[in-house]
Amino acid sequence: MQKDNGGNDVKHYVVEKRIAGTDKWTKVGPPVSGTTCDVRGLEDGQNYEFRVSAENDNGVSEPLVADSPIKAKWPFKRPDAPGTPECVGHTSDSITLQWTRPQSDGGNPIRGYVVEKREKGTDRWIP
Repeated sequence: MQKDNGGNDVKHYVVEKRIAGTDKWTKVGPPVSGTTCDVRGLEDGQNYEFRVSAENDNGVSEPLVADSPIKAKWPFKRPDAPGTPECVGHTSDSITLQWTRPQSDGGNPIRGYVVEKREKGTDRWIP
């Protein structure tokens, strides 16, 4: 929330980050004109703190720091396992398998399935 713009409209915002628990703030990129910013190049699993300052013709505001650190993480998870494959048809040298889709795709569409076979009594799986 903007409390006081010093009499001039805000030109842009300066967004900075630091690894939680450290002292060094670094700009995440050039100043942004809107009130959102995509921050790239974060390390998965690392906690970051962010702060934002407003700038206009009168100067740069004091920064406002996020309430708590934010953990960088991949927005998707691995999909759940599909249902158990079942034989729905066969010939002397082939088999037709069928299974159900995973209950969850982890937030990303399923691109395909890996089907492997192994000979009974061995531990070696073959694509």
